[in-house]
Amino acid sequence: MSSTTIPKIPKPDPTIHHPRILCLHGGGTNAKIMKIQCRALRAKLETSFRLVYVEGPFITHAGPGISGVYEKWGPFRNWMPGAIEPDESLPGVASYSGSSKVDARIIASIDQAIQSAMEEDDRAGGTGPWVGFMGFSRGAQTAASLLLRQQERQKRGLASTSTDFRFALLIAAPAPLLNMNTSSEFQIGSTVQLNIPTVHVYGSRDSMLRDFTHVLYDCCTPTSAQRYDWDADHQIPLKTIDVDAIIQMVMQVARETGAIGEL
Repeated sequence: MSSTTIPKIPKPDPTIHHPRILCLHGGGTNAKIMKIQCRALRAKLETSFRLVYVEGPFITHAGPGISGVYEKWGPFRNWMPGAIEPDESLPGVASYSGSSKVDARIIASIDQAIQSAMEEDDRAGGTGPWVGFMGFSRGAQTAASLLLRQQERQKRGLASTSTDFRFALLIAAPAPLLNMNTSSEFQIGSTVQLNIPTVHVYGSRDSMLRDFTHVLYDCCTPTSAQRYDWDADHQIPLKTIDVDAIIQMVMQVARETGAIGEL
């Protein structure tokens, strides 16, 4: 009597209809590495959200702390060409009066990377609205800068994409906000602040940001930004005490902005 192999039926994805968050990795890593790095936050967030990881558009070398553990996990990517470590000057970015204007070709590459990730998740069956960002280091800076562009376009009543991002979780985000506007219809002023709600996480021993006069938290309006400081270097939190505190802040912001319903 011959045995019949019964094909395994894949388990349904419990996040398939959840509101979606775009996740932007740090410089010199990639989406797969970020998924591992944020595993503690991911385990908590995925009870309410679907996390979609975006690959940065520019190939680069491995970032600090990546080449050993994740040496074979390349290719490594970045959101800006050139420098990996947070710096107050970037190739392709013209600084003026404390803010920065990004080259249009770089902006187009970033927009395409994000659009590709969104379309791929649509094809994978994701149906929830796009409600927020989670970013680390250079990815957090990029996410906040995209929120600033959305904010300034909405302020002027200009047509935008079908997305309406409500908030962001920004981990180890360097300053400044980057001017990602390519429209000739308006310019983003050098003193503008981000007022879309954000939760900022910084390590008290962050070796990459310690020489910065300002961090991205300082580029947000006081009423829209919350900050959590923890005892660590330039990394994504893993300890339960930190993760639980951060998740509580994120969930509060998500409810207040209508990204998720009230419990």
